[in-house]
Amino acid sequence: MKKLVLILISLLFIITLSAEEKLTKSLGFAGGLISGSGFAYRQISENKGFQITFGAISYDDYDCHFPETYPAYSDDHSNYTDDCYGRETFANIGATYIKPLHQSEKSMFYLLGGAALYYSAEDYSEQLYVYNEASDLYMATGESTESTDTSYIINVGAGFGIEYKLTENIRISLDWPIVASKDSDHLNITMAIPQGAIQYYFK
Repeated sequence: MKKLVLILISLLFIITLSAEEKLTKSLGFAGGLISGSGFAYRQISENKGFQITFGAISYDDYDCHFPETYPAYSDDHSNYTDDCYGRETFANIGATYIKPLHQSEKSMFYLLGGAALYYSAEDYSEQLYVYNEASDLYMATGESTESTDTSYIINVGAGFGIEYKLTENIRISLDWPIVASKDSDHLNITMAIPQGAIQYYFK
């Protein structure tokens, strides 16, 4: 995990160093496997450009209160563990390098390559229940245990895209990258999954 983060940070650093002073700057929103999903900052000129995207969300919709007892609903009186899920957190960061191939008054055709790291975490608790024959109830035993499940996916890919000028300042883009995705268990190759962005450019 640490190596993947270092690789992504290094890519961000290299892309930033490649920027020129005369690049046109923009802010907006992007969504995609290699671009990342969330707030996006883009700089681009006639020869090259880059985009950095970041997004995060965290919410807690669950009530993790365990009752002291449960009624016995069946003849199977083996012990069991009750699960309760709590806060979920999702975050991602992505970096994209852009190489313009052709530009007109309204549009731009370009090649792109990039990488994005997606991270998720979910808190959960477990409580052991033991059957009590005298009361015919399952009774909580000991303290509940709390844990956090974490996972990550790193996407790397390249492809081509089109940026279209809606107004003098607002532009939208649509990309078609080929993506290699790596999580803790698998490496997958995904063909032509579109991604897009909307940007407001500052002059």
